[in-house]
Amino acid sequence: MRHLVAVLLFTLLPLAAIAQNAPVPNTPRWEISAGYEYFLADSNGAQKLANSLTNSFSPPLPAINVGSGLSMNGGNFAVEENVNNWFGGTIDFGGSYGNRHIDLSQVAAALGLVPPGTPVTAIFRPTIYTFTGGPQFHYRKNEHIQPFARILLGGAFANLGPDALTDQALKIAAPNFKVSRDSFALIAGGGVDYVWKSNIAFRGACDYVRTYLYDEHQSNLRLIVGVDFRFGQR
Repeated sequence: MRHLVAVLLFTLLPLAAIAQNAPVPNTPRWEISAGYEYFLADSNGAQKLANSLTNSFSPPLPAINVGSGLSMNGGNFAVEENVNNWFGGTIDFGGSYGNRHIDLSQVAAALGLVPPGTPVTAIFRPTIYTFTGGPQFHYRKNEHIQPFARILLGGAFANLGPDALTDQALKIAAPNFKVSRDSFALIAGGGVDYVWKSNIAFRGACDYVRTYLYDEHQSNLRLIVGVDFRFGQR
């Protein structure tokens, strides 16, 4: 984690210095962006929890395959106020939704709940929301291609969204487990704006998202494509 922050700082500081020496007219005072968000959620913690649960029995139950990652889809919205042509402050909100079916047939059969070969599936429809804010650094030397970088701090909220039967099973097997959690969130990354007109740009961004949900650290990735609307002038 320290190495990631150091790399970002060494990237941002030269960018800021160059940008100060390359002023570009018509820097917008406000930018409002909205678009599609792809969120690759780190589910290693959920896999560890499943392994711990099955190994707590004697003999251990058959393994449950949760997976190390979950693809989620959603939307992103951000508002930025630019202090000058290279520096601004932004507030960012993202929300994504997923779907995961987990095969519990062997576990249910081992517990004697169903005859062997009977299909048993746990259905989860997880959601994750992030609300963060922080500095955003722009390089506006080119009229059309304008990259940016950012470090944002805030919070994350997640809900596993189990179906009714799975929710009841969780309450019996792990009564202290909560399907909804919130945590601190750190977002570091950046992207590029393609300025189509003076007040409209197309945006692509890639961010590392660090969270601490369900008592485990997650290293998530998100990709954003959308439109950036620009208002006023600096």
